[in-house]
Amino acid sequence: MLSQLLCMIATVNENTALDNRDQEQCISLDQGMKSMARSSRALGGRFLLEGFPQPFESCFNSEEWQRRRAAVSSLSIISKNCSKTLKSKVDLVADPIMKMVDDMHHHVCWGAMYAVEELSKYLHPELQNHYHQKVLPALTKAMDDFSDSKIQVQAAMATYHFVENCTSNMLEPYLDEIISKLLRCLQKRKHLLKQWALLALAAIARSSQDRFLDYYRTVMPYLNFVRTKARGESNGLLLSETISCMTTIWTVIGKDKFSDDTQQVVQLLASTPISNLDIHDPVRIQGLKAWGRPCKCLGHEFQPYMEVAIPCLLQSARLTLPDVAYIEESDERNQMIQIKTEILEEKATACVLLRDCIAELKEGMDLWIDEVAETLVPLLNVRIAAALAMPEILKSSKAANDKRLLQKSPFKKLCSDIIPALVEALVKEEVIKISAVMLDSLEDCLEF
Repeated sequence: MLSQLLCMIATVNENTALDNRDQEQCISLDQGMKSMARSSRALGGRFLLEGFPQPFESCFNSEEWQRRRAAVSSLSIISKNCSKTLKSKVDLVADPIMKMVDDMHHHVCWGAMYAVEELSKYLHPELQNHYHQKVLPALTKAMDDFSDSKIQVQAAMATYHFVENCTSNMLEPYLDEIISKLLRCLQKRKHLLKQWALLALAAIARSSQDRFLDYYRTVMPYLNFVRTKARGESNGLLLSETISCMTTIWTVIGKDKFSDDTQQVVQLLASTPISNLDIHDPVRIQGLKAWGRPCKCLGHEFQPYMEVAIPCLLQSARLTLPDVAYIEESDERNQMIQIKTEILEEKATACVLLRDCIAELKEGMDLWIDEVAETLVPLLNVRIAAALAMPEILKSSKAANDKRLLQKSPFKKLCSDIIPALVEALVKEEVIKISAVMLDSLEDCLEF
């Protein structure tokens, strides 16, 4: 059975290995991959790899690149579907895949890079703990392959997913080389490569923490160049990814180090209102998150920018959901459900960021606290994000009241609005996990 599935997954050639598969080969490949996934879930990854190693070894040692790639793809599929059992035996999949990253055929190399990405997502942190000394040099070497941009892009993607779960000690010996390679990627014309290089740099900053400080002054000119170029070309996605990378780095290095860049980035955010973007545009969510990070970094120094940031967050939190109950056409209904999902994600993101702003600014939110409360209290039905914000709203209002920043304190009215609303939402809630969050928020509110 395994040999037959591997043969089906190997039904590719130079053209069909990329995007132009003919129908017959596409069906065979697709069925083979789906069957391998079902078999691994039913029988277990360790059972397949330890009990029947010969079919995989035969493919890995084959002179035909299609069979080698089929073996790599199969291990990727098995890792995704059997992550719990394979974490204790990560070598079963990692060792053979790492041997393929330098394969003589570029399709096999690409497959190995993709497999590293999948293993990084599903077998962390065991993969990072035991294989960082092999994986990180392999990824930086692959990013040097300027003859094949697909391998470069996949190497940058794998780098992002791998370093997300690395420690600063794991990364430290490789930071010089890997950051240098990612900065070279930012100089290339391929936008997808730039986007993943930006994501990888942000992930490295998060994982390396204080050690990234040494690279800040080297990295920022590149990011400013990409930001300026993306804005000139009206490339909203690349622009938002660049700002996201910059603001992520700010949260790592602290406000004392990035003051020179703050004004420009905040002005850029203010000049790009997300309400003008299509609801499907991923830049909307990126723009919201980009407002949240400077607030977290700057604390009370963020107050001059609140006149732009808070209305933006409130506008997203107030988005109304489409009613799909009376739509009969399936295609239209599916489209409206997709829009509803995207709106809910944006509303939840806005609620989380409003809560973060309140937590950071405390009494500094006094001028906005009523409007934020009026927006979030009715959203307790969208639950966790709004519920978590309630204690922060009361804390901010009480701090402003204690410092007598407002002539007429709204604190008592907020208590009378928020606490009954939380109790009502708690009674209606059917999900235990969300009920627990609401109960914790209610307890925090009652302490005031």
